[in-house]
Amino acid sequence: MRRVSGDNSSESGSEPCSLTTSGQLNYNGTEQGQGVADQSRREGNRHRDESTDTEDDDELEMDSKAILEIFASLDWSEENVESCRGVLESSGVREPGRVLQIHEKLSSPSRKLPLAEKLRRHNERLAKAEMLRQTFIDSKTEKLKELFKRTEKLKELFKRVRYVNKLLTFFDSKTEKLKELFKRIEEIEEVSMDKERLLEEKRHLLERKMDRAEEKRRQHLQDIVAKAHDEDNKGREIAFINGLEAQNKLHDLLQQHQSHSSRLADIAEERSRRQEEKAAKEMAAQERRRALEAERQARLLELCEKRRERCERIDRQQAERREELLEQAREKARDRQERLTALLLAQQAKEDELVKRILLKQQESARRHEENIEQIKRRALESSILRCSTGCDDAPKICRYERQKLCTLCQCLLSSEVYLLSHLRGARHQEALRELHDGQHVSTEDTATCNLKHIIDAPDNIEDPQ
Repeated sequence: MRRVSGDNSSESGSEPCSLTTSGQLNYNGTEQGQGVADQSRREGNRHRDESTDTEDDDELEMDSKAILEIFASLDWSEENVESCRGVLESSGVREPGRVLQIHEKLSSPSRKLPLAEKLRRHNERLAKAEMLRQTFIDSKTEKLKELFKRTEKLKELFKRVRYVNKLLTFFDSKTEKLKELFKRIEEIEEVSMDKERLLEEKRHLLERKMDRAEEKRRQHLQDIVAKAHDEDNKGREIAFINGLEAQNKLHDLLQQHQSHSSRLADIAEERSRRQEEKAAKEMAAQERRRALEAERQARLLELCEKRRERCERIDRQQAERREELLEQAREKARDRQERLTALLLAQQAKEDELVKRILLKQQESARRHEENIEQIKRRALESSILRCSTGCDDAPKICRYERQKLCTLCQCLLSSEVYLLSHLRGARHQEALRELHDGQHVSTEDTATCNLKHIIDAPDNIEDPQ
């Protein structure tokens, strides 16, 4: 059931209804509630038309819906409902002659007021109610403005966070590129070192080959010296060979020194050239990075300026839109307040009548349900008694009865079907049946009939006779 807030006093809340001498309520302002459906449809059409706007308009629409929901959830005082309900209850039950006494009291000339005085009091109550409504709407408006300010601050904070995330992403990408560049430079240096190592290995290999050739020449000369038969020839040959060997050694040394010098000069020149190229590339890369950074800063400044202008434009539009929505909400609240009282009183009367009908139906349904349960329990007991009386060999149920059974012949309490079967087939009960039939033989049908007659529900708070 909808509640009404306590902003209106009991005097203003009792305006739409008046009490007649017959105890009935006359409702005023019901014609004002006929336009509720049309107003709701117009509001729905307006929301559908505005759904095709931009993203900013969508946010404004959500704000307007939130405002309408807040005003729709406004509470009104229950004093009006309680007062009308008290009048109805008092009019429903009264003492004999009470109506005549009230009629004489209200019809006395001393209680009649002039029309001008009645209009003045009525206008005072209306003005007081309007002042209270306006105060409440102003307080709600201030709260909504504070909420809008907090929302704007959160939006600005989210924008800054997104901007910082973009900067971090950009710096991460630049860092990855620099790491890749350093890795490539290291690979180039490793390649150059590998080339130098290969050249050094080739030089050592060439030296080893020259040493082996020198050893072979020396061995050859020694063989020639050994074969010389003539000592003179041998001496001349030895001198010639020694001179030739000295000249060869000198020539080899000069040639090696010249080749080493030229190779070292080439290596130094190559290194200097590579250093110069590397420095030139590094300078060019620095210049390109400075140019790119300057261009990026210029673009960022331009984007920030555009974003600031766009935010200012959106803020102005939102402020204008909020003012329009607040004005519309105030107008709707005034119209809605005039319709709520009459509609609520009529709805309360219908709900009271419906509650009475529902309670009556529930009581009748509960009574029928209890009767059905009792019949089912009675039929189950009769079936169990017949099964135990006819000598059926089915196993009895172990579960206990909700209410103990009493055998009026034997004055014995039975708490479950097991006790029932044991008692009906026991000697005590059989003897009681024969005594009931004057010692004659009792047939199965008579036994079942007698058992059905004498097995009943045990009274409450009865003790076991045994």
